[in-house]
Amino acid sequence: MRVERVLLKDYTTLGVGGPAELWTVETPEDLKKATEAPYRVLGNGSNLLVMDEGVEERELVRAKKMVRAQTVQGLAKNFFRGLLVGLFHLKTGDARRVNHILEYYESVTREDLVRVARHYLREDNRTVVILRPVSPEESQALGPLA
Repeated sequence: MRVERVLLKDYTTLGVGGPAELWTVETPEDLKKATEAPYRVLGNGSNLLVMDEGVEERELVRAKKMVRAQTVQGLAKNFFRGLLVGLFHLKTGDARRVNHILEYYESVTREDLVRVARHYLREDNRTVVILRPVSPEESQALGPLA
């Protein structure tokens, strides 16, 4: 397994993010070691905002536009609306709050991002996993999906 220091800005849609460890898993043994460590799969860097020294207002505006567009598209589907209603009911006890979801997104400030980043994006709470396609031989060595 290779471990290298990278800047997350090179892997995120918004082009922001600070230093992190990039683990490249090359063998089934590496995969076993990597999955025994605490990790978080980041996907393709889409909808991901990783701060190193805060964000500029234009970056926050762009992120809000993207979230708004995706939310509006999702709200057009009954499944997504139902899921959100259920989540709001479970988390807040008031399913009607889903009607204000776009307002909640719009109310996020740069200070909110810094506060949340300081709480969750700590050095002791981060791992980056980037998955790469495996060859047929590697797939066979890894065995069937569980």
